[in-house]
Amino acid sequence: MFKSLSNFNRKTLLLLFIFFFGFYVNWYSGFQSFAPPDSFAVYHSGLMILKGNIPYKDYWSTQGTLLDVIQFTFFKLNGVSWKSYIIHSSMINGLFACFLFYFFDKFEFNKTLNLIISLTTALICYPQIGVPNDVHHAIIFSIIFLLTFLLALKFDSKIHWFL
Repeated sequence: MFKSLSNFNRKTLLLLFIFFFGFYVNWYSGFQSFAPPDSFAVYHSGLMILKGNIPYKDYWSTQGTLLDVIQFTFFKLNGVSWKSYIIHSSMINGLFACFLFYFFDKFEFNKTLNLIISLTTALICYPQIGVPNDVHHAIIFSIIFLLTFLLALKFDSKIHWFL
C-alpha cells in the first residue's frame, strides 16, 4: 500500500511519523525527572510575561527573550501547566527532526539513512533534558539557520534566502 502512494504523500507521511516520534520521545522524557537549575528558568520567564511583566524591565532573563516569548505563547494557548511546558520542547524536538529530514531529502541523501538520522536526532536531541532549555534552543536554531543557508546557496531559492 505504501508504494501506491504518490511521492508527495509518502514524504508527508514520513514527516508526520518523524514529527510524532520526536514529539512523543521528548514528551515521555519530560515527565521523568527534572534538574532544578535548568528546568524552571524558562517556565518562570514565560509565566512572568503572561502576568504582564516585561523582560529586562521587570525581571532579569537569563536565557534571552526569544525563549521567554515562545514559552509565553505556549502558556497562553494551553494554560500554565507542566504539560504546556513539555509541549514546547516536544514540538521543537519533532520540528527539528522533520527539518533534518527535509534538508537531507533536498540533497537527495539515501532515504533509509535520512530516516535513521532524523529519528536518531529526535531520540538524542531534546529528550536528554526534556524541558525547554536555552542551550538546546540555541544549538537547534543555529543548525537550522546554517542548513537553511546551505539550502539557499545550493538551490538559490528566494524563500531560503529570506529565512
